[in-house]
Formats: sequence, structure tokens, C-alpha cells
Amino acid sequence: MVHEFPGWTDELRSLQVSTLLIFGDRDFSPLPDVVEMFELLPSAQLAVLPGTTHVGVTRRPGEVFALITPFLDAC
Repeated sequence: MVHEFPGWTDELRSLQVSTLLIFGDRDFSPLPDVVEMFELLPSAQLAVLPGTTHVGVTRRPGEVFALITPFLDAC
């Protein structure tokens, strides 16, 4: 995924902010691509919600809130 957009690899590596990536395991972004993007981000955390699509992540506010709150508290 990141290789389809020229310059993204270097841009992602250069980010100096904490980043939380939340994806569903049935997301339109294939999990290997998500992991590759995660590994490029120096200060990233990755959460993969089981049984969830891209849009389905927004339909699970309790789980998303439980992920976001400690992430923001740590920033």
C-alpha cells in the first residue's frame, strides 16, 4: 500500500508524533500492508479489531474508546 504512493515511505519514517492505527481484520487494507505501515512509523501502536471491516470500526465505539483513551493519556 505505502509503495503505491511515491514518497510515503520516507514521510512515514520521518513522523515524530505518536500514532495509533486502528484497523479491522476484515478491512479493505490487507493486514500485511497495515503491518508494513505500522513498522514504518517510529512511534506507532497498532490495534486490529477482530471480525471488523473498515466501516465496522466506527460501529464499535466502546472498543475504539477503550483503545484511544489510554493512548491519549500516554501522550
